[in-house]
Amino acid sequence: MATEDAAYQVSLEVVYVDEHLLQLRCRVTVGEWSGQARAYTTQGAIRTLANDLRRFGESLRGQSRWEAGADNGIGLIGLHLYCVNRAGHIACHVRLASDTATEHRPKH
Repeated sequence: MATEDAAYQVSLEVVYVDEHLLQLRCRVTVGEWSGQARAYTTQGAIRTLANDLRRFGESLRGQSRWEAGADNGIGLIGLHLYCVNRAGHIACHVRLASDTATEHRPKH
């Protein structure tokens, strides 16, 4: 990655594992802004995401959508990848919600 591209990053990592669930952390940096959220999911959901991303990356057709958690105070990570032109350039819409209860977040 070129150094000028370092200001535009999305990372997804496993931060906790038990016998039933995984906790993921998604970090996003866009220029001077950055944000992160954690969400719980299952190993099966991660396999589904990996298979869908592979299909999307190989074909560059359609889109790939995936969510973990919920926007109800437990944390949410949402990814939506799609092609923006015929050249195969990809955009990624990231939706994050913190694990702070929604009544404590200001409404905009």
